[in-house]
Amino acid sequence: MNKDESSLKDLTKQESKSDIANESSIVKWIILFISVVACIFHLYTAAVGLLPAYQQRPIHLAWIMALLFIVFPLSKKPEYKTLRWVIDGLCVIMSVAVGMYLAFNYSAIVSRMGTPSQVDIILGIICLFLVLEGTRRSVGNAMTILALIMIGYAFLGPYLPGILKHRGYSLIRIASHQYLTTEGIFSTPMGAAANFIILFVLFGNILVMTGGGDFFLKISYSLTAWAKGGAGKTAVLASGFFGMISGSAVANVVTTGNFTVPLMKKSGYESVTASSILALASTGGQLAPPVMGAAAFVMAEFLGVPYFDIVKAAAIPAVLYYLALIFMVHLEADKNSIKGIPRSELQSVSSILKGGFEFIIPIVVLIFLLVLQWSPGRSVFVSMAIIYLVSFLRKQNRISMKDILVVFERTARGSITVSIACACAGIVVGVVSLTGLGLRLSGIILSMANGNLIIALVLTMIASLILGMGLPTTACYIVLAVLVGPAIIEMGVTPMAAHMFIFYFGIISNITPPVALASYAAAGVSKDPPMKVGYTAFRMGVILFIIPFFFIYSNLLLMEGSAIRIIIATITASIGVYAFSAFSVGWIRNKIYIISRLIFLAASICLIDPSLMTDFIGIGLLAAGYLINMVLTKKKIPEAQ
Repeated sequence: MNKDESSLKDLTKQESKSDIANESSIVKWIILFISVVACIFHLYTAAVGLLPAYQQRPIHLAWIMALLFIVFPLSKKPEYKTLRWVIDGLCVIMSVAVGMYLAFNYSAIVSRMGTPSQVDIILGIICLFLVLEGTRRSVGNAMTILALIMIGYAFLGPYLPGILKHRGYSLIRIASHQYLTTEGIFSTPMGAAANFIILFVLFGNILVMTGGGDFFLKISYSLTAWAKGGAGKTAVLASGFFGMISGSAVANVVTTGNFTVPLMKKSGYESVTASSILALASTGGQLAPPVMGAAAFVMAEFLGVPYFDIVKAAAIPAVLYYLALIFMVHLEADKNSIKGIPRSELQSVSSILKGGFEFIIPIVVLIFLLVLQWSPGRSVFVSMAIIYLVSFLRKQNRISMKDILVVFERTARGSITVSIACACAGIVVGVVSLTGLGLRLSGIILSMANGNLIIALVLTMIASLILGMGLPTTACYIVLAVLVGPAIIEMGVTPMAAHMFIFYFGIISNITPPVALASYAAAGVSKDPPMKVGYTAFRMGVILFIIPFFFIYSNLLLMEGSAIRIIIATITASIGVYAFSAFSVGWIRNKIYIISRLIFLAASICLIDPSLMTDFIGIGLLAAGYLINMVLTKKKIPEAQ
C-alpha cells in the first residue's frame, strides 16, 4: 500500500474529531464526560462482576439515552437553538431519572411487584416516550412505528378479529410491564447491550487504535494481492479480518473501504463492482467470530447458551460466506482478465508478522477464554488488558491518555444506536409476552406453510429481508426470533439452526435493495449511485441467500455431530458453494453455456443435502457439467474461426 495513505489509527482519530467538529465546547465536554464515566462503569462491572439486572440495565439505558439526546438533537437549525436546549435538556434529565430510579429502588420495586406506585407508573410512561423518541432520532421511523403498532395492539386487543383478538390492556398495565419487569424494555436484548455489546465495541476500537487494524489489512494485502483478481480478494479478506474485531457492517465499509476501493479500481475493477465487493465482504463481518454482530450476543441470551456456542455455530457459515465471495471474485476476475500484483512488489507475510504478531495474541486469548466458558464480559476485559500491554512493545503502537479518551468517546457514540434499538425491541418483546402474540403468529405461519418446512423458511427469509430494510440487524433479529422463531422450531428445526437462520438473513438485508445500508455506505466511499451499487451487490451475492438453507438441513455445519462428519459436510458444502458461484457468474476458465450452468445449479442443490448419496450425485453433476462445457467450448472455437 502507498506510504502516503493514512493508517486506520489516524482515520479513527480524524473521524472522532469530525464527529464533534460542529458542537460547542461545553457540549463536547459533556459528551466526553458521559462517555468516560459509561466506559469505566462497564469495565468495572466486567472485571468485578455484573450488578443485578434491575441495576445494570437501567444504568446502561440512562447514560445511553442521555448521550443520545445530546448527539441527536431535536433540530440543528439555529432558530430552534433555545427550544432544543430546553427540550433536549429535559430529555437528558428525565433519561437519568428513569434509569437511576430503578437502580436505587430496585429492592422496593421487586417487593411490591404487581402493585406499582403512582411514581412507578409516571416514570414508566416517561421511559416509554423517551425510548420511542430516542429510537426515532437515532434509528429511524421504521423501528418507532413498529413499536407503536405493537403498543396499539396491546390496547386494541378486544376489537381485533379472529386469532389476533385478546382482552386488551390499559396504559398503566402496559407501562408497568414495560418499565418494572425484565420482560419489556429491560428484557434480554437490553441485557445483552448492557452486559456484553459495549465491551466488544470497546475491544474493537482499542485494537484499531493501537494499530491492529493496520496489521490485519497488511496481512490481507500480502496474502492475496498477487493472485488473479488480488485486489478484490484483499477487500474480502481485509473486511473479514476487520469484521472479526468490529461486528458492524457500515463501520467495516467506511474503515477498510478507504484502502480497498482505490486498490480495486487501480487493478481494473469497475467502480460499482469494487464498491459492491466491499459491501458484500463488510456485511459478512457480523457473522465472523469471535466478535460478531450485536445480535449474536442477544441470541446467546435468548437461547440460554454460552456465547462460545454461538461463535462455534457461526464459524462454518462464516467460512462458507467468505468462500462464496472469494469464488465469485476469482471467477469475475478471470472472466475480465484482472491480474494481481507481482510478488516482488509486495511485503512478505513473515516481515508483517514480525512487525505486529502481538495483535494476534488478544484474539487468541479471547477465543481461548470463551472456550473455557468464561463470561463474554470477563473474557473481553482480559483481552483488552492484553491489547493495552502489548501496545507498549512498539513505540508506534503505544496509546496515550488522549487516545484512550478518543476510544471511550467513539465507543459510547457507537453504542447508542444498537442499545436504543435493543430497548425499543424490548417494547416488542414486552407486548408479545403480555398478549401471547408469539403463539398466535406461530399458528398463522404453520397454517400458511401447511406443514411444509421450505415454505415456512422462505416466508421467514422474506420477513427477515423486509424487516431488515428498515431495522438494524439486532432489532430485526429480536423481532423475528420472538415472532417467527417458535414456528420454525415447532416444525422440527433445532433452536440454534432456527435462530442462526433468522440472524443470517437479518445480516444479508444490509445488501438487499431498496434499503441496503452497507451498499449505500460503500457507494459513499466510491462516489457511485447508491441504488446501482445495491442492485450490483445483490446480483453478485445471490449465492449468500442459499447458504442458510445449507445449515438448516445439515446441523453438521453448525458443528453439531462427529468431527469426521462435520469435516465432510463442510467440504461438500464448499463444493456446492463453488458450483453455485459458477452458475451465477457463468464462467470457469471459459464461458459456461446454458446447459452446463443448469447442471451446476443442480449440483449445488444436491450438495446442500447432508446425505452421502446426494453429495456423490452433486459431485458427479459438477464433473459432468465441466466436461460438457469443455466439449461445447472446443466445438465453438472452429466455428468462430
